Amino acid sequence: MNRAISKVRSPSEIVPFEGRSRPLSPTYRFGKRWVLQSGGLIGLWVAAYSFFDSVSSGSLVPTSIPTLYAVPAAAILVGLVATLAEELVGVVRQTAGLGMAETVDHPQIIEDVTSQIEASYKERKWDVVLRFGRVMIRPLWIAGRYQSLTKLGEMMETAASSKGSAEDQITALIDPLGWTTYKLGKIDFAVKNIKHGLRIAEEHKMSSLAYKAYRHLAGIAIDRGDLIESDENICSAVRMIDVIKDKKEKKSAEAGILLTKGLLSSKKGLVQESLEYFLSSRKMFKDLRDEERYVKLFQYIAESYMKLGNPNEALDAYRKGVDEAVRIQRSDAIIANALGAAELYENGKEGGRASECYFLAADACSAMGLAADAQLYRNKAMVLIRS
Repeated sequence: MNRAISKVRSPSEIVPFEGRSRPLSPTYRFGKRWVLQSGGLIGLWVAAYSFFDSVSSGSLVPTSIPTLYAVPAAAILVGLVATLAEELVGVVRQTAGLGMAETVDHPQIIEDVTSQIEASYKERKWDVVLRFGRVMIRPLWIAGRYQSLTKLGEMMETAASSKGSAEDQITALIDPLGWTTYKLGKIDFAVKNIKHGLRIAEEHKMSSLAYKAYRHLAGIAIDRGDLIESDENICSAVRMIDVIKDKKEKKSAEAGILLTKGLLSSKKGLVQESLEYFLSSRKMFKDLRDEERYVKLFQYIAESYMKLGNPNEALDAYRKGVDEAVRIQRSDAIIANALGAAELYENGKEGGRASECYFLAADACSAMGLAADAQLYRNKAMVLIRS
């Protein structure tokens, strides 16, 4: 899903999306690397054999091409081993958090690691569950694997309780079992877990985790339309930010609370104020090089421009949001921005471009396991193509 998208000002001036409609499969990429590795080894062997055979014959010019039997076959096997080694190194790097976007773009890696966590959980290897669980929370969230993430949260919470690890238990309660379950529609269950995690965080004076819990609660209150409760939770989150000592962590929290304030202002109908909050938050996340959260801001900025009656600015924001979300494979942001752009394209009588956006949204839904939504958007795309 690597699609290049140009910046434009008007729907009629849009350059079509270019590039592949879908990413190459991991099996194809592996096979391609294997062929290249083996081919390179065979080439080196042929060259070396010919050169030394010619030298031994008193000539620097090859006099014959060697027969390709046993040695090239061995080269193919060595190529396979080398390719497997490359894949293993890639898994180690990604599970260590050194390649977030690459991990999201390799679903098999996610499946392999989560399967290993499940196996360790069954064997009551709590240290392994927590060590790999910490690493996998963010990739699963970015990939939109919410069901897998909540299952991981259950395993982590049990492991953390057994080990007496308060930090891991809080993390499991407020993120996988809190915010993620809220996204799955289990509102009361989510609020209960977040508040439980918040109590433990405050008991252990873990201000960063307490801040996150308050921010999640504020977000839920905003969605529910409870503006008073959301204001109170935002104020509590700000108090937690004031005592965070790590400078980068503090800056990230400040950027996050600006996003939440923007959502609250939008709910209150203060659109220009919300836009300013969103723009400030996006800039801070960009400065922090926090790509996952930086990408999330585009849809809110676009929605604000639409409310202010600026569809061209909104389209620019949606298109840039799609481009950035595809680059790091953040599925939920791909869907939100692609659907926003599709609506504007349809309004501008740009059915072809709208269909391309619907296909992008469908691909992202498929990656998240949302089969019904994926089919819905593919159907919309096909209707536009036929019209």
